[in-house]
Amino acid sequence: MIVGRLLPSLLLAASLQVHGAPADPEAEGDWAVVLGQQLEILQRQPDDSRARHVAWRAAMGLGLFAQAAALAAPLDEAERRAMEGDLIAQEIRYGIIDANTLRGPDRFARLDAALVASDALAGEFLGGSTPDAEAQRRLTDRVSALSTRRRAADAVALYEAMGARGLAIPTWTKRDVAGSYLQLRQPKPAVALYSEVVAASPDDFEANLGRFYALIEAEELDAATAHIDAYAARLPERRHRYGRYNGERLSADVTADQVRIYADRLEEARQRILPRLKQIPYNSEARSAAASLALSRGWPHLGEQMLRRVLGSDPDNPGVHADLAEARLTLQDWPAARASLAEAQRLDAEHVGVRRATQSFALHDRHELYVDSGFGKGANSSFLGNQDWHIDSYLYSRPLAENWRIFAHNYTSRADFDGATTTWSRTGLGVEWRRLDWRLAGEANGGDGVKAGLSGAARWKPGDHWTLYASGETVTLVPEF
Repeated sequence: MIVGRLLPSLLLAASLQVHGAPADPEAEGDWAVVLGQQLEILQRQPDDSRARHVAWRAAMGLGLFAQAAALAAPLDEAERRAMEGDLIAQEIRYGIIDANTLRGPDRFARLDAALVASDALAGEFLGGSTPDAEAQRRLTDRVSALSTRRRAADAVALYEAMGARGLAIPTWTKRDVAGSYLQLRQPKPAVALYSEVVAASPDDFEANLGRFYALIEAEELDAATAHIDAYAARLPERRHRYGRYNGERLSADVTADQVRIYADRLEEARQRILPRLKQIPYNSEARSAAASLALSRGWPHLGEQMLRRVLGSDPDNPGVHADLAEARLTLQDWPAARASLAEAQRLDAEHVGVRRATQSFALHDRHELYVDSGFGKGANSSFLGNQDWHIDSYLYSRPLAENWRIFAHNYTSRADFDGATTTWSRTGLGVEWRRLDWRLAGEANGGDGVKAGLSGAARWKPGDHWTLYASGETVTLVPEF
């Protein structure tokens, strides 16, 4: 029986009756008491349509939309549409929780189902139909669902269409769509929307951090620094009710530390990050900041070690796996780098850090053109010439069997000695091998009537602070690393 299935979910309503009910609970909006009363009536008289309808109203008032639908109460069209809209909204709220807590493709299952339920409505609206209040509510919920589902272009298109039609858009929807603008690499409208949200809700953590990252993307580093510093200083270090450390304050502090890295103020970042890490050595946010500092200082070995420690406390963080993949790419540890990227993509292929790492690997797997050029001019004649220029270029193939690349090399230079011009040009083919700390290259070349030559070079980088080179040549230049 439907009523029997509802009772386990409504023990709270029944317990409230024990403590006494007001004289007219329905008039006073005491929906828990009303629901308990009507369920008792329905147990005795299952065909009582009025009791079923009142129970439906009470369940809706309590936010028990699925239970209300299960009552199968007699409803008019407005009530039916309101319940349908509430069910969609509830599915979106649950879907947002899933998106923020689950991993893998199933995390978006609820959001996808909710979006399907409003696909037709969105199509009609974009086609020119005029929405009533209930349809506007569903469209607003759809914008948030699209943003969370990372369908950024669709979210922005619907939001802009609603704005163009003069429809009211709540603040929390603007916060969500600001993230979509940021995902589309449109930081200016993102900054404007986040600023509007922060002005309306100064303590909104997500909006404050969103505004910070939008300012970073807009390359307004000073404004971003000022904003995050002020916001972090405003947050209490301790939760006043429990006395525990305020996690939002810590996140804001660490973000304020990292903005110094983005602004290339590495010494200032070091003075903030390392003391914080010493205080909380096992905190994953502090460790991640320290790893970012090491990587920014050109210390990939140390950065990779720190990122592995972060994974010890936060193994399901796709952004950390992505950062580790890029660090291992720098270290020329190709199999480990690809394994880290695969794990990041498994956890969340659409995460901003994972997409960035995926782009880095796509670049790594392409051809590479390296060109170095220079020009000099002197007032007096010398053995270097009055003026000279050179172009040194390498065209590398895609990686072959991970460690190998073939390259073509051309070096051309020209110098003028008081009107007498001298040109030097050499072209060669070579092969390069790269693995971990080693990089080896050999080349055969010729040109300008000089006999063919051979050159070779080796680089060994045993750590972050030492790099050793060795080279040999018969005629021409050694490949540069």
